[in-house]
Amino acid sequence: MRRGSGSKTTVLFKLGRELFDSKKVLLTTTTKIYVPEQEDIFVLIKPEADIVNNPEILTGREKLKVWGGGIYNQLGNNDKLLGVGCNTLDYLFQQDIMAYLLIEVDGARQKPIKAPAEYEPCIPKRATTVLDVIGMDAIGNTLNEKTFHRVDVFLKYTDFQPNSTIDTDVVAALINWEQGLFKNVSLNARKLLILNKVDNPQRRNSAEEIVRKVLMQKTGGVPDKIIFLSFWTANHLVNGFKEHNGIVIPTYGGQSGHPPVFLTEYRAEFMDITGDAGARSIIKITLKILRSWKLMTLELFRIIIILMKFLVQNNCYKQREG
Repeated sequence: MRRGSGSKTTVLFKLGRELFDSKKVLLTTTTKIYVPEQEDIFVLIKPEADIVNNPEILTGREKLKVWGGGIYNQLGNNDKLLGVGCNTLDYLFQQDIMAYLLIEVDGARQKPIKAPAEYEPCIPKRATTVLDVIGMDAIGNTLNEKTFHRVDVFLKYTDFQPNSTIDTDVVAALINWEQGLFKNVSLNARKLLILNKVDNPQRRNSAEEIVRKVLMQKTGGVPDKIIFLSFWTANHLVNGFKEHNGIVIPTYGGQSGHPPVFLTEYRAEFMDITGDAGARSIIKITLKILRSWKLMTLELFRIIIILMKFLVQNNCYKQREG
């Protein structure tokens, strides 16, 4: 997990909680993150613990493990966990002690977009999935440090002018730039990009334009998947989920899209997924369209509710008859 418009640490711990129900999880960072609030589910491993030489410290599933390289005391602010070296995390990954290592590797100082410094980001070589976030609220703002973290780095290596307008060309260039958004990501890692805060038709048009420009490029960091997120989409998905208590999938122009919402009872099936099959390997019954909602002004999305039961025979799921 990497840079974005804030909330990365919140997502980190939320994802950790979800995975913890079925697997052993270690949460950590190669940069700095706020020390989590004390909860029954968390155990904060002391920074001085010698995990490399005593990996048994991580054994046991009674708590969700959180570990950093030290504690940084900020005057008047909450303490922060300091980062752990990439080589250390690669070593822990090799030990195969934890099912998941969730790592925050970069920060943007609460700004919607950033470029990495020469020493950033510190991403373990064995990382299997890298998630980057860009806030679409950056579009239309001035290309300066107020909105764009480390804008001086971006301007130094591109032809854009300081104090010009951040447009789709700027965002696409950052994504495709070899020293940009997906810098230091190994060739084998899956690259996911979230365009966040797609909260109105103008931002959606801009997001679609960014996708077209990114996919036209043949070099640099082309993501394996690009996901749009918005307050309205999330709000209506949650409302539909609460009303029908099933599985909810948004569609755009008649095509199913992201993000789907699933009952937690399907967690075990998701944990068993291998390869790039995704939810398609789980959804094996006829879709039933129950209702449509107007998710954004001038744009109508359908919400598909899937009522799903699994009949397990010979390790196969069969479609329910009738």
